[in-house]
Amino acid sequence: MFTKKTLLAPAIAATLLSTMMIATPAAAKSVRVSHADLNLGTVEGQAVLQQRIDGAIRRICRFDDQGKLNNPYIERACTRDIRANINPRIAAIIENNRLGG
Repeated sequence: MFTKKTLLAPAIAATLLSTMMIATPAAAKSVRVSHADLNLGTVEGQAVLQQRIDGAIRRICRFDDQGKLNNPYIERACTRDIRANINPRIAAIIENNRLGG
């Protein structure tokens, strides 16, 4: 059965801290994505952040809660769900950085 994976990032983490957390509630599996060392005001910094997020999403979606490889349909659905949740948060972090926060 497909367990929906979601992104958990408290609002304070999105605006004040230098990491985001991508987590799966059912398995309590999480992946931290740091951006403290990046200049998100540049295209290059944003690209590196996106690469880190892509890697975190792969680690979450590639395997099920028992560690078995998910089929491609489940992996794509998981990736799509996480991206739908995380994209507004990424935009907010980048905008906050642009504004000097």
